[in-house]
Amino acid sequence: MKTEEKPPDSKNVDSSSAPAIVTGRRASPPKPENGVRIIARPEDFNAPREDMEVIGAFNPGATEFTDDDGLKHTLLAIRVAYAPIEFCGPKKHILLPRARTLLKENAEFQIELDEATIGKNVYPEKIDKKEVFLRRSVGGEFEDVFRLRHVSCPVNKKSLDGIVFSEAEESSLLHPETSYERYGIEDLRITRIDEKYILSYTSPDMVEGVSGSLATTKDFKTIERLPHPLNGDKDCTPRPLFPGQKNNVVLPEKVRNPYVADSSGEAEEQYAMITRIDGFSKNSPPAIYLAFSPNLLQWGIYHKIIQTKNSNNSIAPGTNLVVDELCDRKIFWGFYHEVKCGEFNGLEGNVYRAGLFALDAEKPWRVLSVTPPIIEPQEHCEGLGYVPLAVYPTGLIVRDETAFVYCGEGDSWSSARNLPRKGCLNYLERFIGNPYRP
Repeated sequence: MKTEEKPPDSKNVDSSSAPAIVTGRRASPPKPENGVRIIARPEDFNAPREDMEVIGAFNPGATEFTDDDGLKHTLLAIRVAYAPIEFCGPKKHILLPRARTLLKENAEFQIELDEATIGKNVYPEKIDKKEVFLRRSVGGEFEDVFRLRHVSCPVNKKSLDGIVFSEAEESSLLHPETSYERYGIEDLRITRIDEKYILSYTSPDMVEGVSGSLATTKDFKTIERLPHPLNGDKDCTPRPLFPGQKNNVVLPEKVRNPYVADSSGEAEEQYAMITRIDGFSKNSPPAIYLAFSPNLLQWGIYHKIIQTKNSNNSIAPGTNLVVDELCDRKIFWGFYHEVKCGEFNGLEGNVYRAGLFALDAEKPWRVLSVTPPIIEPQEHCEGLGYVPLAVYPTGLIVRDETAFVYCGEGDSWSSARNLPRKGCLNYLERFIGNPYRP
């Protein structure tokens, strides 16, 4: 039996896990051709109720697909956030949205508004434009109530050239159907493997907490959630796949899992995924992990591949990854995003930035390169946005020699940057053996 090299005892992302390659290159960060274009705004979408409004259209997942007429399209699954029209500022009566979940496929998307009344045994701990944290006195004890002030769902836009996009589709691509999705479906990433598209998304829930889930489709018309109850068993309560995890990105090809042998004794080809798992205080700073699965349902053998320098910073997968070649090696590359608290353009807060990283496609636990950030907030001309210091890459398509990078801007808009593919690869090459760490 052939012996496979095992993944290292992955405690960090330092150069010991990557082959030492000295290139001598001093490539500059790639710059977007034709600047940063806003391709989706809140006014492009309709709210599901007259007493609600669209407050953001951002964080688009991206892929290419061919329609029934043989035309290749770029498809964006844009996170559209809906909120009650009168929701700003602390008030005695607060409207809190949630999706109506009917536990059946293809149910009509509806949002209901719950009313929270301050006073009379309900005390505000935190009330801002994004979320509400209340404490309710019940029988002499306190019960916590945490709710978002908006609900999000992905909505499609399409383009033949990746630049000019059509009007938004009328219905949501994937709307809440289960109890843990009732407060929204956020931040889709789309990975195509063979003829199947794998959709990864996040759901914030006051009971389950933040969780990640997967769904699959072949045509973006029929969606199958995972796990799917056997024989359509209605008594089987749907469950999220990844409690406490978000920013899950399935790799674009199956890889060999060195811990599991196939029938011939070789390392078995399996799905692989990178994910963010929240750190536990200063004992475990935030990091990106790699995991394997034989079937998209059972995931395991998690090990850390990229870690921040300290617990005050955060790092997570950004876009889907693409297959390419770097220094005669097959690689998967894409964008990460980091968050650091600080000052930017005169504003204080959590500053989001994004950079490139590359994994060895044969042994994806090997991080070949991580670059410093090349995308910064407020590179557009739209204004500050809902979250002024946020920029969040969630979609990547490489067509010919152009990398189309799709981002959320300020939790308000979606943008496109056209970067030269060669420029991205050259900049990745510069940091082989000496990867950047947030």
